[in-house]
Amino acid sequence: AATDLSTFKSNFDYKAPSGGTLISDRGLLYIAQTDGYDQPLDHRAVLTEQGGFFHGPGLFDGKKNFAVVALPSETTLTDIVLVNRQGGHASRNTSATVYASMDEQHWTEIAKIDDFKQEARIDLRGKNISARWIKVEKGEPENEPFHLHNICVYGE
Repeated sequence: AATDLSTFKSNFDYKAPSGGTLISDRGLLYIAQTDGYDQPLDHRAVLTEQGGFFHGPGLFDGKKNFAVVALPSETTLTDIVLVNRQGGHASRNTSATVYASMDEQHWTEIAKIDDFKQEARIDLRGKNISARWIKVEKGEPENEPFHLHNICVYGE
């Protein structure tokens, strides 16, 4: 229902990866820290191919900000697609680290994105990585806001 109420409209031409099924659209998203420059109704759509929006500080309490996707069940991952904020703001997120977890307590790094521009695609096919939670941690520059339009997780 929240996705239907979202007023955010992305102009990014999103293309789904071949193979795998979008599973994040049935999950939940939480952001460690937001800062009021967004609308909470737009958060849910971040997990869909249409895209949504969240905005938070790069750091809070001396730690890097992050977003967590709770998947509906344990899933073997095939792809993760991240889409950065548009409109000249991509320079605020030039790197990110992606983690997977089965219990939301112990995290395993599955990808480090060092040259994050408009879109980052993580191909996990054949790597036999299963997860129940996915965490995207903001990278450089830490003093800039953390905002993404899509965190789309695909699996088998």
